[in-house]
Amino acid sequence: MRKLKTVLTLSILFFAVSFVVAQKDIDKGIEFFDLGEYATAKDYLKSGYTKMKGDKVKKAEVTFLIAECYRHMKNVKLAQTWYKKAIKRGYKDPVAILNYADMLKMNERYDDAVAQYKLYREKVPSDERGEYGVKSCELASVWKKNPTRHKVEAMAYFNDRETDFCPAFAKKDYKTIYFSSAREGVIGDKLSDISGIYYTDIFRTSKDRKGKWSIPEPLGPPVNTEFDEGGCCLNKKANTIFFSRCIEVKHEVKGCQIYTATKKGQNWGEPTLIPIVADSFDIKFPSISKNEKTLMFSADIPGGYGGKDIWMITRPKKTKPFGEPINLGPEINTYGNEAYPFIYNDSIIYFASDEHLGMGGLDIFKATLQKDGKWKVENMQYPINTSSDDFALIMEDKREAGFFTSYRPGGKGGADIYYYEVPELKFATKGLIINSETETPIVGATVKIIGDNGYMREMKSEADGSFLFKKIPEGGDYVVSAVYDGFLLNKFSFSTKDLDENKTWTSNISLEKIVINVARDIADIYYDFNKATLRPESMVALDSLVTFMEDNIKITVEIMSHTDFRGKDEANLKLSDARAKSVVDYLKSKGIEADRLKWHGYGESVPHVVTAKDAAEYSFLKEGDELSVDFINKLKSKDEKEICHQLNRRTQFKILSSDFETQKEQLIIPQEPKDDGSDEGDY
Repeated sequence: MRKLKTVLTLSILFFAVSFVVAQKDIDKGIEFFDLGEYATAKDYLKSGYTKMKGDKVKKAEVTFLIAECYRHMKNVKLAQTWYKKAIKRGYKDPVAILNYADMLKMNERYDDAVAQYKLYREKVPSDERGEYGVKSCELASVWKKNPTRHKVEAMAYFNDRETDFCPAFAKKDYKTIYFSSAREGVIGDKLSDISGIYYTDIFRTSKDRKGKWSIPEPLGPPVNTEFDEGGCCLNKKANTIFFSRCIEVKHEVKGCQIYTATKKGQNWGEPTLIPIVADSFDIKFPSISKNEKTLMFSADIPGGYGGKDIWMITRPKKTKPFGEPINLGPEINTYGNEAYPFIYNDSIIYFASDEHLGMGGLDIFKATLQKDGKWKVENMQYPINTSSDDFALIMEDKREAGFFTSYRPGGKGGADIYYYEVPELKFATKGLIINSETETPIVGATVKIIGDNGYMREMKSEADGSFLFKKIPEGGDYVVSAVYDGFLLNKFSFSTKDLDENKTWTSNISLEKIVINVARDIADIYYDFNKATLRPESMVALDSLVTFMEDNIKITVEIMSHTDFRGKDEANLKLSDARAKSVVDYLKSKGIEADRLKWHGYGESVPHVVTAKDAAEYSFLKEGDELSVDFINKLKSKDEKEICHQLNRRTQFKILSSDFETQKEQLIIPQEPKDDGSDEGDY
């Protein structure tokens, strides 16, 4: 009995000691957590967790804090595991469900994430993050199945097993890149209490003529120090750098600040602090505008909308000090975190957010300033964005290409730098210029392409009658026309708008020889009864004639009008003459020169001759029949007679000459360069 009491006493003492030791570690962990030193906090909390006995509520709270540490340290898989444990242990705050859903989404377990978001929505219906989470999972699935045209490539020469992030252009030719890294060679050669990785320094790499990037070299002192230097940008001349520096002091809350330094020869001068607010706030990831008057950054300073926001400071001249920080507003900033701004131009910026609708973690967004002063925010979608953290995008001035950072699977370790571009679409058109009568090629015809975007080229058809226009810009409507002496112009059109694949349009253009004094019907010309007034529907048909005259600027024509034989001859002649004149008046109103136009009314004097088309449509007629008075009167059917009258009532034109010298200014079109056989095959 005494032995049993001794055992019980020792057990109680052991649990009491264990509780004290566990509580001490937990208290330490919470202290470091509040300081933002998540790596250190995680170690103390896990130590206390393993020693805890009893108190289920307390253990659930510690489990949640460990999950939070892993989330801040970007260890998504372990964060997911510990959030699940916290929920299982009965952690009361529904935020554990929300964060667990976020981790599931970042691990591409979208169906499981949706279930957790819906559960959170049931528990906290007033918080829109539950609904946002469901929508983001749905969008992520759609975007992944329908990727944008961006091509993404991991930068093998940039990336190391340690974290590499925040690329910045250092030259106008985009062949020198600065970035931050925790790789071997950093000055602060120890693990950060915040991130659990080595302190980061700024490195530099350049691309040679063969396209190979040099081994990255650290900038060294005085820019790099024993602390974190991460997230930089340079001005256009690359002689001024702006960068974040995060100083860690034990047991003190020290935020990150932005510094600037100027180049002195090949080296950087001593950095100076840009005073924005107190050093207890995180201010980092600067981006400078091209005129150096605006500096944007991410910060958690008071007056924001949630976690970290995008802010800016401005100055009247680049030699003057910056003013007070200005928040970019609620279209960009949310109750989540917005960071890594990049100023592309006066109206477009790129940034990362974990709260705007995205695929998971941080997504990259494009923000365009509207006329009303508000920002329109668009997700860059897959493959720029993934379920992992994607951020810190930079872009060249004249094409959609550059670099960004991502924690996506398949990298060398931690965050890696990726190159992206939207490949230029290759559009071309080719074909043969052919004599419509002989079906033989026409050599030396003038072939032109004109786009509504200002693109214009001209060439002569080759010895085999062929033509080829390549490297046609995207986003345009185009007309290709061909003309040759003694032939009428012909053309075809196509559009490169809304296309996302390479395409070549192949079309042979048949040219019709100009034949003088041969009448051609103008279909669908209608007048009011016994009047010369053109009906509105006639103008559509006449617009085709306007285009014909505009295309063939050297021809002159006669407009011919005919009536049926009913009515008096004199009246029919007068009516037909007035109708022909009304057509000429319309053509002149559309800008056709008066000297190119004549008109004549023929009344009933020139009966219609049945064409093959007429004969195919009307079985009682044969090709070559002349619809004279005698021919019509011999018909027994009233309907057949009326059809013949309709065919006789027609408007025609005939070409009188093809050597008119127009006074209109001619368009000068650049010649299409000769194919040097060097590039893209048919393109």
